[in-house]
Amino acid sequence: MGITKNMTSINIHNIIDYISTILKKSSMNIIVRIAVNLFFLGLIGIIFYQNQQIIPVVWNSLSIQKFVTCLLLYIISLVIQATIWISMIGYRQQHWYQGFDDFIQTYLMGRLPGGWWKWLGRITVYRALHLSKTTVLWVSVAELALLTISGASIIIVVSLSSPIWQSLTVFLSLILAWLFFRLFIVRRPECHHLGSPWQLIWYWCGYSVAWLLGATILYLLAAPLSVTPLSLKDTVLISTMSGLAGIVVQFLPISALLRDIALGALLNRFMDLPQIVMVVFMIRIIYSLGDMASSWITSIILLLMRHRLTNKPRSDTPYTAE
Repeated sequence: MGITKNMTSINIHNIIDYISTILKKSSMNIIVRIAVNLFFLGLIGIIFYQNQQIIPVVWNSLSIQKFVTCLLLYIISLVIQATIWISMIGYRQQHWYQGFDDFIQTYLMGRLPGGWWKWLGRITVYRALHLSKTTVLWVSVAELALLTISGASIIIVVSLSSPIWQSLTVFLSLILAWLFFRLFIVRRPECHHLGSPWQLIWYWCGYSVAWLLGATILYLLAAPLSVTPLSLKDTVLISTMSGLAGIVVQFLPISALLRDIALGALLNRFMDLPQIVMVVFMIRIIYSLGDMASSWITSIILLLMRHRLTNKPRSDTPYTAE
């Protein structure tokens, strides 16, 4: 039994090392990026094909200004999440542009069926850059914990009416996050750099802003289509609750579908099924285009800074934490 377990562990490590070796090659890195972008183009095509009957209605209800606003809000949310991740993983300031590229690349992989693709992508990409697998895994756990705690606190705060209880909820959520980091994250040698309380507060605030930006996108898209008046408070609750549901089921192959179902169920008391389908359709399109646009932007930045990359190879370890 022990021999079988060891052989399984060795096989998994061999697979990870093989993928890491592949991703070290810039040509293969570009191929992977193109393949993922083609996946999103295909996904958008399928969404349009399966929803041909509602496309004219969507086009009439979604102005160019609203579409661009939602797209920019989504990209800002991605930038906030990328900035926090780059800080947690320990990039040096002069290598942050590489951090954005690594984050977007692995974030796109997380959009593939089954959220474990993002975690596997992170292990392979960052191991190829001499960052230990353990560090990547524990920082990913820290990210997941902060997203969950900040999202849950937003739901509670919005549900309460008393400013005192709202303030107390924020304080207790920060204490919970600090305790989690102290007990499970900071005590690990690879994560000592995450011990600052002020750093933790900034992470919590950043993820909270990202949650609220997602809620704002939902409000801009859903409010004009709602049969029953839909307030910004309602969309904050709906968006955050469906987002947390997505976190819970993220490792399932149909996690995206389950999140859409959760979103539709929460929107059900405000609009009819055709409107719900339209909202989910528009959100999927905006998120997919936002992911692709972010990937293209980081690719262009790396191309413009190619001479710096050749002078300072990525194997020089652009991290402050080992």
